[in-house]
Amino acid sequence: MKKHISLVLSFGLFMMAVAFSACSSNNEPGSKVSFEPVDMGVSVKWAPCNVGANAPEEYGWYFAWGLTAPTKAYSWEFYKWCDGSMNKLTKYCSQAQYGLNGFVDNKMVLDSEDDASTVNWGTKWRTPTYAEFQELRDNCELDNIEINGVPGKLFTSRITGNSIFFPFTGNTGYKPGTGATEAYEVLGAGESTSLWTSSRSEESPYAGGYYITDWMTFLGESPREVGCVIRPVYCE
Repeated sequence: MKKHISLVLSFGLFMMAVAFSACSSNNEPGSKVSFEPVDMGVSVKWAPCNVGANAPEEYGWYFAWGLTAPTKAYSWEFYKWCDGSMNKLTKYCSQAQYGLNGFVDNKMVLDSEDDASTVNWGTKWRTPTYAEFQELRDNCELDNIEINGVPGKLFTSRITGNSIFFPFTGNTGYKPGTGATEAYEVLGAGESTSLWTSSRSEESPYAGGYYITDWMTFLGESPREVGCVIRPVYCE
């Protein structure tokens, strides 16, 4: 049975306050931000909020994988790196059956110019890999909490005691009953979150994601045209 937990931990919130108050942006695509990354005692430091957010509890922007700004449509018809369908990829493809006219480039990780973290926040920020999400999960205690009424998951490092908060942002999907490729809605907000990794699938036209619910977390894959949020990591 899923457990819904609401914690009020004064010490934990105090530990988060430093990171939370430092999160700032002018909230425009392509803008740079300036705040302290959070030391979670792992190989990279983590951002205190998502790209496009001004505070850790804000959702931020939804991105199709490999795009650096939000879009009005989250569908293959409007996806930048294909010619209208998932079987006509024009970048990030290693199987001819998915490439336009047999195109392959064997790129497995986002180029920096296609990384929303780097483009929007600067060259020391990038989108995490599968391994970095797993490393974070392996070294943290997880709790369900609410910040300013927004439910999400608190990751607290067993190494440094520092915490970062992932709001339950959901992801974008088709809007039922419209039949329009440009219409979408956010699905699962308040219940789960879907975050992109910088890695793509080796066997399909999908890309890697990290998924958090109130009772589990896991690595998986999503169609690239879906809109998910991004939590950057910082590299010196």
